Amino acid sequence: MGEKSLTSGITTMSLVRIGRLAFRDQPFHVVPLPYALSHAFRPKIVGVIGYEILSRMPVRIDYVTQTLTFYDDPSEFAHLNRRVSIPFLLYGVTPVIHGGVDGISGLFQIDTGSDSSLTLFSPFVARHDLVNTYSPRLQGFAGEGMNGPESAYFVRAHTVQISPQIFL
Repeated sequence: MGEKSLTSGITTMSLVRIGRLAFRDQPFHVVPLPYALSHAFRPKIVGVIGYEILSRMPVRIDYVTQTLTFYDDPSEFAHLNRRVSIPFLLYGVTPVIHGGVDGISGLFQIDTGSDSSLTLFSPFVARHDLVNTYSPRLQGFAGEGMNGPESAYFVRAHTVQISPQIFL
């Protein structure tokens, strides 16, 4: 995400602990964090928990209490109340779901780190002529990705569907 190129590397940590959970010989991608992530938050964000950890167990993200709960016993997670299960696919290590925006279906990436409700990428917007459909009045800075600043059109969709849920 962004307009710049990015240099990265891979390293292996002999031991990673999250509470009582332990992971041995855990690979990590090493990338410079964008300026916005490393300077805009207090305390500073120093890393990202990603696929290599999240793929190993169910994780509950509670935005109200601002907590992550890692379940080393998946049956504990299965008994939670008020849950909505949405089937997803993995494209490599990226979780995607079937969904739609204003009746146009597609695959949508799950990005818990995004500060947007919904982001539609340029090929999808062009294929469905969404610039003409929505006639955006606002265009500008949309944040900073790993590869630099991003720009976007800002509009409101009428409906967003995350199979089988519909949000108006």
